[in-house]
Amino acid sequence: MKVILTLFCCLSLGWGKGLAKDEIVQLSEERRVVIAVPEGFHYSARRDDKGLIRAQLIDGAEKLSLQVVFLADPAGQVADENGQKDFLAAATRVYAEGSVEQSYDFKALEPKVGSGLYCAFTDITLAHSGKPVPAGEYLHATTGVKAWRGGFLLFTLLSNETTSPEFHSLFRLLKDSFEEKKVPTGPLL
Repeated sequence: MKVILTLFCCLSLGWGKGLAKDEIVQLSEERRVVIAVPEGFHYSARRDDKGLIRAQLIDGAEKLSLQVVFLADPAGQVADENGQKDFLAAATRVYAEGSVEQSYDFKALEPKVGSGLYCAFTDITLAHSGKPVPAGEYLHATTGVKAWRGGFLLFTLLSNETTSPEFHSLFRLLKDSFEEKKVPTGPLL
């Protein structure tokens, strides 16, 4: 009994921190995506005026912002690497044109499920200003796609650095979470 009571006290005092909370985004009646939101991040989701579902995760210090939009792809136009490159180049043109890189350096996302590509951009104006990055602005934009059968998501991970554990945690989240789960049909046992 003492062991159980001690374990309960430890968990209630915060030793269980670092656990993710699953959020479910209902894409359609039959399809949903599960997002494992890390502790310390604020999650929000909404349907925009075009009917697209958007989700956002922001860390408590507002140093990182992950923005995601879910898109249907019944014809599989973004299912392969060429389709992903074409879509990503069109979607991120404004980032590329205003970046230090001035180009696309497509890298494989290598998600646990599906496929994907991403590019990283550094804001040329902020990089050469010689001043600290103003609040609410971000030096780096890492943007890409993660595709699965019938759909994909477009993500943008905004940050002021790309080496922190928090950045790598969110990037890993893109690979390992945001998985489509089929809604069970028929009676549940």
